[in-house]
Amino acid sequence: MDIVGMGEKIVEQLVDSGLVKGIPDIYSLTKDDLLKLEGFADKKAENLLAGIINSKNQPLNRVIYGLGIHGVGEVAAM
Repeated sequence: MDIVGMGEKIVEQLVDSGLVKGIPDIYSLTKDDLLKLEGFADKKAENLLAGIINSKNQPLNRVIYGLGIHGVGEVAAM
């Protein structure tokens, strides 16, 4: 999905907290949701939300590749 600021540890936090159960849930996160998580302050939450918004502008082939579907690499996603 190429979301700047969303690393493995943040994904684990989001899943463990129940805020994210699947990829679509990422796009419904709010600043208030993020501020409930350990280590998040205003700036970090705003930066992550900006990264999520920017990820919506990715070309479809990058989104398909980012889903991690078995057997679908960068070439097949095109």
